[in-house]
Amino acid sequence: MEYPAGLNRSATLFAGITIGAGAAVLSVCVGHLLDTAIDLRLIIIAVLALVSGAAVLRLPSVPATFSFGDAFSFSALFLYGPAAGAVVAALDSLAGGLRLPALSRTQRAFNVAAPAVSMWAAGTIVFDMLGRPLPGAALGLADGLASSAMAAGLFVLLGTALVATAIAMEKTTAPFQVWKSQFGLWLDPIAGAYVGFVAAFYSRDLGIAFVMLMVPIPLVLYNTLRPWIGRADRFNISRT
Repeated sequence: MEYPAGLNRSATLFAGITIGAGAAVLSVCVGHLLDTAIDLRLIIIAVLALVSGAAVLRLPSVPATFSFGDAFSFSALFLYGPAAGAVVAALDSLAGGLRLPALSRTQRAFNVAAPAVSMWAAGTIVFDMLGRPLPGAALGLADGLASSAMAAGLFVLLGTALVATAIAMEKTTAPFQVWKSQFGLWLDPIAGAYVGFVAAFYSRDLGIAFVMLMVPIPLVLYNTLRPWIGRADRFNISRT
């Protein structure tokens, strides 16, 4: 889901509030990470998120983009907590925004802030406030999977709510209608959360080796899905 081409006053105000919240969250998260020993796996995950964001696929005939960076954002969240997840989500969105030159500075900033705020809030609620174990440290598969599902569900709910509200303000329509019409596009983060859970849960046994196995994922998925996206787009155009 993307922002519309222009922003009216209400949408700009909402975007500004979201951007301010994102800046505050990211400043706290970066400070937290700098105060701790940064694991090599987190650095690799962050780099992979940047590569995945830069490899974003766009469907020109509809307002949709497809990115694989959510898998790495959730890997960071499930291994290291909300601060790491928020920063990696921001890096993924920042790299993706560079591939979309039509976006304004406000739109780019919003697209970085919204997932960062959503990832941080989801992780904070599930892992800090509710005391659920990080999937990377869970004692059992069921426990780790439950924690992952809760965090992923909150992330999708918060993220879609922020974007749908901004678009609804621009189009002067009900946010729920926008959210409902675009819901199918958010299956991407659900799939990313599953990949992130698998990476986090099993990396404790395989260590850095498992993370290195994730390196080809962006390239493989990009080259696999790009022809399919092209065919889907041509089919969508032919029906209009």
